[in-house]
Amino acid sequence: MPDAASCFYVTNEKGEAAAKTYTVLDVEAVPVEETGKTDDDCIKSFILDRAPQIIETDVAIAGGGMGGVAAALALGPETRAIVTEETSWLGGQLSAQGVCALDENKYIETTGACHNYLQFRQAIRKAYRDTGNLTEAAAADPLLNPGACWVTRLAFEPQVALPLLDAMLAPLTKSGALTIKKRTKVVDVALEEGSAKIKALLAVDLDNGIFSEIHCASVIDATELGDLMPLAKVPYSTGSDSRWVTGEAFAPESPDAENVQDFTYPFVLDYYDGENHTIEKPSDYEAFLSAGKFSFDSYKMFREHDDDSTG
Repeated sequence: MPDAASCFYVTNEKGEAAAKTYTVLDVEAVPVEETGKTDDDCIKSFILDRAPQIIETDVAIAGGGMGGVAAALALGPETRAIVTEETSWLGGQLSAQGVCALDENKYIETTGACHNYLQFRQAIRKAYRDTGNLTEAAAADPLLNPGACWVTRLAFEPQVALPLLDAMLAPLTKSGALTIKKRTKVVDVALEEGSAKIKALLAVDLDNGIFSEIHCASVIDATELGDLMPLAKVPYSTGSDSRWVTGEAFAPESPDAENVQDFTYPFVLDYYDGENHTIEKPSDYEAFLSAGKFSFDSYKMFREHDDDSTG
């Protein structure tokens, strides 16, 4: 069987091809503190000037966050799949994003959830019990919440989740059913002629600039921002839809493209009885206070949530 032809590196009758440049954001290179780096260091350009390595698979999953991991597990050992993840860690919110306070309803432990997810939650608790650093009461709690976070029934440290996710996927990677390409970002898609169906993805390694071309029967967009939609020219909208589009009684009268999820920053608090660690007011403290957008008034900090809480 002859090697498949590239969908992205195409030559003419003379064997000539025009090189193409792809410019992308490397999210792990974005400066978050004074390191001497600038915003330009996180914008990278890669040139496709030769035929990329072609990979044949059944399903291509763009994005290795919670959705991508769940998709890979659901496909199981009978399906060949490949996951591309632009960061060094799988897990998205659970790990790389540092927002490991799982958003769910208060009945998650008792009224039903998917088996893999419940297994993962118990594995998190076991990892903390195995440290031997818990109090006797905490270790014995079947619903241990290491972070004692009011927004969730389970909060934990990112580095605890990472090896557990890898362990869940290990049987698939060891059997060859699943291939995981970290630090790899999809930059282009090829559609079947006369169709909106994706037949191939072009991905680039953000560290060495090597391109891979993934030929597949099905594609799952599990990226955090729906990266494949603009690449495939799929119509989409952002923000909140109006009630006239969704039929939801509680939706707004008019759409708002700017009404999106706020940035979330988790932080750890500790309480030292009798000590005062108040810092000087930041320069914009009064402006934020007068805007009235942020408050802890409705939350009882340093107390356990009760059974009627909604977190």
